[in-house]
Amino acid sequence: MNREAQETQGNPTQGFGWVFYDGHCPICCRWVNRFTNALLRRRYLTAPLQRGWVQERLALDADAVLTEMHVITADGTHLGGADALVFLAGRIWWGRPLGLLAKLPGVMRLFTWMYRFVAGRRYCGKGNCSIAQPPSLAAMRNDRQEPAHEADRAA
Repeated sequence: MNREAQETQGNPTQGFGWVFYDGHCPICCRWVNRFTNALLRRRYLTAPLQRGWVQERLALDADAVLTEMHVITADGTHLGGADALVFLAGRIWWGRPLGLLAKLPGVMRLFTWMYRFVAGRRYCGKGNCSIAQPPSLAAMRNDRQEPAHEADRAA
């Protein structure tokens, strides 16, 4: 048995990073469905922010509004929003130009603004917003559905 197999034998998720997303957001769920395999190949698992263990790990209180995705790397680094998206893009060969572009002066500020703009309107469809703002965790407290993605089951 190799060293990596020995280290992860007791914990199947050890050595993996995590991508946490709003499990009620149609855009977020489509993104995760599309990129789960690519993330798994890069040792990242996915889970909705609505899971109780995720809320504990990220220290989110019940009044926290789900405004951004979160990434926790295997070494424990925590990134959110546009920073998390740029980080993940840099892990995929065709997304690396985005990471390079983000290093130019002012570009990351623009990416952050764009991320917040889209995230703030992610519940809008056909020009009509069904809610004024993303729901808080308290509003979704009773969400106990089965994991939507194979990677969620590893948790």
